[in-house]
Amino acid sequence: DSWMNPEARMARADEGGFDLDRRLYHLTPNSFDEFIAGGPDGIDGQQAIFLTPNPLDQSASHNVKHSTSGANIIPVLTKTNSPLYVDEFNREEVMKRWGITNREFPYLIDTKTKSTLEKAGFDHIESETTFGDKTTTEIIIFDPKNIRSTNAEFDPTKADSSDLLSSISPTQSSLRNIA
Repeated sequence: DSWMNPEARMARADEGGFDLDRRLYHLTPNSFDEFIAGGPDGIDGQQAIFLTPNPLDQSASHNVKHSTSGANIIPVLTKTNSPLYVDEFNREEVMKRWGITNREFPYLIDTKTKSTLEKAGFDHIESETTFGDKTTTEIIIFDPKNIRSTNAEFDPTKADSSDLLSSISPTQSSLRNIA
């Protein structure tokens, strides 16, 4: 099976538009097979998935308040094209420019904010926040179909799926258990 061959899986990921040079991570205390905005981490109104380039950055997931010890750290690849860059210096300007009234932006992406930004052509937010001498980067993805586990099969017939492993047989339970 091609799922066993990392080179074949990564070739399919590349063909599917996933960025092979940018591994990101989702930190969660939960286990699940697919991302659902506001899903297992239970953030009411959350319409996006928060990822970080640094799996050890405990402050990186505003939607998960826990230490990384015992956390489920899910390595993922993403398929994105149109970022909106937000930091503490341009946050107010971005909100004004796009008519965002959600005062928790970008830490909470509600339905209205997501819709506004998608209509403007953005598919994700790249957010940087500095606390003291530490900068935290978050990649905030609007559509779960643009996220796959690094262990996914990257089956092109499942491109619209939000399943992290995208058609790996459920019999590969060792893979299922990591997501």
